[in-house]
Amino acid sequence: MLSVLHVLATLAVAPYAVLAIGFLLAGRIFTSGSLWAALDILITTFAWLIPWGAIGFVLATLTLAGLGCAAEYRRVASVLLAAVAAATLLVLILMPTHWPGAGELLFLAPCFGAVAIAAVGLWRSPTLAP
Repeated sequence: MLSVLHVLATLAVAPYAVLAIGFLLAGRIFTSGSLWAALDILITTFAWLIPWGAIGFVLATLTLAGLGCAAEYRRVASVLLAAVAAATLLVLILMPTHWPGAGELLFLAPCFGAVAIAAVGLWRSPTLAP
């Protein structure tokens, strides 16, 4: 059951991570200073993201989900999932200029749930010590 919850939590965090990456990229573009610098950042990032970023993101998501399925690696996978979900939440909450309201917090509820599931997986997984 913990394996299924871990995989579902990983799949729930993935779209939020993409949104957080998009917010970070948008913030970098908006603070570039000029139109040419913004275009340079956009083209450079796009040229790197298409061949490597998408493949790397899918592989990282599948690896994180797969690590949570094995009982001996569930503790490591839970720590990684909690770190990714917490970093995503920090970006999505702190990046806007205002504190999120009830609608935004409801939108982020699956990401909060993923942090809780990762904490349960960390708590319930076997220890690494013999």
